[in-house]
Amino acid sequence: MCGRFALILGREEIAAHFELSELPGLVEPRYNISPGQEILTVVEDEGGERVGRFMRWGLVPSWARELSSGYRMINARAESLTERPAFRGPLRRQRCIIPATGFYEWKQTGADKKPYFIRSPEDEPLALAGLWERWWPPEVEDRSEVEPLYSCTIITVPAAGGVEGIHHRMPAVLPREVWESWLSPRNQAVEELREMLLSLPQRVELLAYPVSRRVNRADVEGPELIVPQEERPGDLFSGQ
Repeated sequence: MCGRFALILGREEIAAHFELSELPGLVEPRYNISPGQEILTVVEDEGGERVGRFMRWGLVPSWARELSSGYRMINARAESLTERPAFRGPLRRQRCIIPATGFYEWKQTGADKKPYFIRSPEDEPLALAGLWERWWPPEVEDRSEVEPLYSCTIITVPAAGGVEGIHHRMPAVLPREVWESWLSPRNQAVEELREMLLSLPQRVELLAYPVSRRVNRADVEGPELIVPQEERPGDLFSGQ
């Protein structure tokens, strides 16, 4: 799964790396992004331009009765995308990229869970595969007069590339050569897209290292969260 990540790039770096024609809103460094928060996504707009859009992390299906359903859909398993009603439509025409500097996973050792930060060995930004959706409250009769809620989910695949020793799942990391076909709503070959996602773990190498347990708290922010920590006996009780 993927339940926390970081994006610490500047506005100009993001726009240049992901070749965006538009990046609205304020982009600030964030070291502990959590479900339910507004996150930056990359989509292709109606004119075929690649643009940045802010969306809520936790996909709310268009037919959902309540907003709270999004908390159950922060991740979508690549293997079942074509089977789950909430993901079938977005996989066909509403795909996105979620920029990240890196993501966190927790290694289970007995009763202990140790957080790790996972990033590119070259310190390149990661392009996480995602899906997005629009949602209006069911009481809205005229949707043309009300702005929808835009929400998204991060797609996960079996862990590989150095992550498999920490957790059995990880976000699908898209190489640059597939960005165009992934973002294009004209590409509706859903089975091919799903197979491409499942091939990704064999095409990516990532660097993972232990970090402070302070990241366990969603209200904690700051660059110290991604500083490498030494593994030491007894740190389960250290509070670090």
